[in-house]
Amino acid sequence: MPCFGGTRRNQQQLETNQQGRVTIDNNRVKLILSTAALCTCSLIHAFVLISVYPYAALMVVDLLPHLTPETAGPYSGLLASSFMIGRTLSSYPWGRIADLYGRKFVLLSSLSLSALFSFLFGLSQSFGMAMVYRFMLGLTNGLVGTVKTVVTELAPSEEIETQMMGLVVGMRAWGFLISPAIGGWLADPIRQYPSLFFDAEDGDNWFFNFLSKYPFVLPNLAGVTLCVGTILVVWWCIPETLPELQTSGASLSASPFSIRGIKFSKRQPRDNGAKSLDKATEESPLALQHGAGRSTYCSVVGPGPPGDKTSTTSSTSMLAIWQKHSARNHLIPYWIFSLAVSALDEALPLFCIASVGVGLGVSENSIGQILSVAGLAF
Repeated sequence: MPCFGGTRRNQQQLETNQQGRVTIDNNRVKLILSTAALCTCSLIHAFVLISVYPYAALMVVDLLPHLTPETAGPYSGLLASSFMIGRTLSSYPWGRIADLYGRKFVLLSSLSLSALFSFLFGLSQSFGMAMVYRFMLGLTNGLVGTVKTVVTELAPSEEIETQMMGLVVGMRAWGFLISPAIGGWLADPIRQYPSLFFDAEDGDNWFFNFLSKYPFVLPNLAGVTLCVGTILVVWWCIPETLPELQTSGASLSASPFSIRGIKFSKRQPRDNGAKSLDKATEESPLALQHGAGRSTYCSVVGPGPPGDKTSTTSSTSMLAIWQKHSARNHLIPYWIFSLAVSALDEALPLFCIASVGVGLGVSENSIGQILSVAGLAF
């Protein structure tokens, strides 16, 4: 007599294995899309930071007519650095907001506010307005720390986390590469490309009049476009990784590309023998769904969310971090490197726009190309 029971069990096992493979493939695609969205966030941050450098000094000269390219240095430095002043003041509060209201909320809020203040910065009619909007652009930007936290919480293994983090951080270098070129190419188009507007000088062309009044709006409109596009990508591709919002079913945690079954709890020590994505998923159909055996909740700023009894992360003060010898050894060289890079990025355009004999006397477009080549080396 045929053994129908054994056949039925084999068929069920085959169906289960097929479903497991489909789930693994789907989650791998979702992880790739989430990584791409996070890379785009990193690119946006680099764009809003760097794209102003090729034309900052000329914008200052336009807003303060008594200045010349040779005397615009201090004001250009204030304008460019106001972004990082805002970033410095808001980095910790944005981390707390991410722990309270979710990573996705911070990403979407930062992108929306970056779009708003980028547009307002391009419409600035006074140096004071430009300073305020540039400062607010930095103050409302909480992308960097949040993006890195999401990478850590989404990665199913240490090896995959390293790969994802490399892609996300490396995207900043691409931002250094393309942002100056775009900013310099689009800045003050009427002065840079007079032949394009030769027939529009009769005063009836609204676009010519608009660019005459706001000569530096186009680079910022490019930033707005990138921010809006990234908002849609983040909304669609990145799941919420904050545990409390996952369990409460908050609106922002819902995503068509949410990776099913991920549970985030306290961060556990990871096995030194980290598995690759393929090996992790071969062992169990649920490997990707449950983080390949590693639970990945971590606070952006230190302690876990209020009421989170599973988190074992202790509250760490800035002073406690600074007292660690290894932390100082990493932070001090990083600060010195950041200072040197920022100084060069700011000083080079000033030298480039200065008149021949003092500087190079080149246009914003040429400055952007020079900075982009430097970004390629970087």
